[in-house]
Amino acid sequence: YEYPFEVFWRHDSYPYHKGASVLRMLQHSLGDELFWQCVRTYLERYAWQQVETDDLRKVVDDLSGRSYERFFRQWVYRPGVPHLSIDYAWDDDRNELRITCEQTQPITRDSPAFVAELGVWLVAEDGAIEKRVLPIGQRVAAMTVPRDHEPLQVCIDPEAVLLAKIELNLPRPMLVREARQAPTVPARLYAIRALAQIDSDPARRALQEVMLDEQEYWGTRAEAAESLGSMQQQAARDMLAEALADSSTLREHRVRRAAVSALGTYRDTIAAETLLRYAEADVSYGVEAAATSGLGNQTPADAIIERLVANTAKASYRDRIRTAAIQALAELRAPQGLEPARQLAAYGAPYRSRATGIRALATLARNTDSAADVCDFLVGLLADSQEAAVDAAIDALAVLADKGAIRPLQTVVDSSASKERRDRARKAIDTINQESGEADVIRALRERIDKLEDQRKGIEKRLLILEEKRP
Repeated sequence: YEYPFEVFWRHDSYPYHKGASVLRMLQHSLGDELFWQCVRTYLERYAWQQVETDDLRKVVDDLSGRSYERFFRQWVYRPGVPHLSIDYAWDDDRNELRITCEQTQPITRDSPAFVAELGVWLVAEDGAIEKRVLPIGQRVAAMTVPRDHEPLQVCIDPEAVLLAKIELNLPRPMLVREARQAPTVPARLYAIRALAQIDSDPARRALQEVMLDEQEYWGTRAEAAESLGSMQQQAARDMLAEALADSSTLREHRVRRAAVSALGTYRDTIAAETLLRYAEADVSYGVEAAATSGLGNQTPADAIIERLVANTAKASYRDRIRTAAIQALAELRAPQGLEPARQLAAYGAPYRSRATGIRALATLARNTDSAADVCDFLVGLLADSQEAAVDAAIDALAVLADKGAIRPLQTVVDSSASKERRDRARKAIDTINQESGEADVIRALRERIDKLEDQRKGIEKRLLILEEKRP
């Protein structure tokens, strides 16, 4: 990474999530008692000291009597996770099942196959569970299990121990049973995600049943609603619309929000009418915000634009509704959103939605008669006291692509103490120049000049340090 906080906002980078997952795997490997003994010893041994991850590894090695160097190297220092494709087959003649696991991520000498243990639960008709472990360490690993009868369910990593992307290629009837009856929530979630890839009425009905089951865990129900959205089939859309016809059908607001978001991925009259109703009012701010956001995916209509404009003035927790409304107006390129965006972008506006308003303002003003005035307004924000507003203004000027912004942006490059902000301004200038047709050779020359200038400043600093050290 180039900037200290880049690891937190880079796409597909989840340091907290991955850290928690690694600790989960470590706890499962050590067992609860030894794991907590390691944590306690680590805290006591390094109290009031600076530490790094390898210090924890040393404690684990000492107390467990095993080497966890490969574990930490693979799960902490190495990027990526295994992508596992699971296939299942039953042999009637031999009365045995075969499970095959293929690692589908790129495997090279520098990025070998992950080494891990994959939990497998075989569930019989009477509910009895046979627990197995499939060791993986090559591109393809397999296990054969003799049984008197074919299992009703084959649950992969049912305790959510392994940090991996898992794709189940199991028979549809088995997936339907697991989505409704698997012994753990993770096993049901994996089955639901697999059903989302199957274009069939039984798969859709199974997802609908899970979504509507008030006795089911809300997260599983929400996953089923999202899966109906990812199907992009009219039958799945109808199931979502039917469930949302009356808000009492989905009383759990987190499930209702997931269903509204899923319906927002469809673009038609039925989806728009339902979204309008929930964007106007719901007991949950999250549901209103999801419906408002979904309107940005619909065909622009007077009722939709009016609702979005109205929602730009609606206060909510963390300003979710207002932010969703101005983003939707920008996505629709609705000129009616220009004035609300300007109001949200002004100093003194709610800070949680202000940066969104600034960026939306540029999108809405681009190639309009208001572009020059908006450019002047955005240039003024380069000196704003809120850092988020300054960064948003830089991004917005790049979208607006007005050459009049190049000189003010260059001032940011020359004067900002933040390397991240200097680079952001440079990229904005490059974008504007590309939009205005600057020749590649000129741009490359300017980049070389910028680098030479940075090198010159670095040399001057080192010379000053040397002068200070002279006796």
